Amino acid sequence: MQEHAFHGLVEMLRLHPAAAMGCLPLLFAAIASWDEVPSGLSEPLGAVATGYKAQVPAAQWDAFYSSFPEQMRSRLTARYHL
Repeated sequence: MQEHAFHGLVEMLRLHPAAAMGCLPLLFAAIASWDEVPSGLSEPLGAVATGYKAQVPAAQWDAFYSSFPEQMRSRLTARYHL
């Protein structure tokens, strides 16, 4: 069920990327929440994560990313090379 919901989220964000700009920390937390990312979600979630990273000005990215908990940063870095 969770996997299906994330597929819907990815599709919604593909169609309306501005929808999540006000809640990026929560979106990144949701992306990092998987203990094991299902194979069909890894690539789409990576595209979402890197796409939103590109939307944050480079000068602000480090401070934004540093505000995440260590475990969350570790997962995002390992999986999506953020």
